[in-house]
Amino acid sequence: MIEGLSNVLSRDQVGTKLRLSRDQVEYLLTSMKQASPAAEIRKLMGMTNASKFKKHYLDTLLEMGVIKMTQPDSPNSPTQRYVLTEEGRKLLE
Repeated sequence: MIEGLSNVLSRDQVGTKLRLSRDQVEYLLTSMKQASPAAEIRKLMGMTNASKFKKHYLDTLLEMGVIKMTQPDSPNSPTQRYVLTEEGRKLLE
């Protein structure tokens, strides 16, 4: 269950920024425990529009520091993956 970050974000704040319910936030973050490509994460969330998903979800999570790119120097790499940061893992504790 997501309790929230000790001093950064709460589950509700993440959900509000992403326009997702608590359950959706938990599902999204749980699905990102392992490094995953954006397309896989998008499909798990049942979304079809890649650019909207990136803009509204991945970019927001990156800005919040909840996830990070595995290849930050090559953001458009076909082998790019996204994984939870320490802050993101704390949300799942």
